[in-house]
Amino acid sequence: MSARTKDFVSFYTKPGQFFMYSADNDDGMKWHYYNLDTTSSFGIEFIEWTPYGGSEIYTPGKPLGIDSDGLII
Repeated sequence: MSARTKDFVSFYTKPGQFFMYSADNDDGMKWHYYNLDTTSSFGIEFIEWTPYGGSEIYTPGKPLGIDSDGLII
């Protein structure tokens, strides 16, 4: 996400994964999905959400945000 991102929303997909949509400051909406990655080292559990596939969806005009269905407004 850039400094002028208008809005972002995440949607649960399955245990250990979610999708993140962000209304960018230009003419597009970016999306990525994240997977849960846990690692134990020296008795400490590290929890990290690792980004995987994603892209940008072209939308004309400058987005103002994202509604609850993931549509750009």
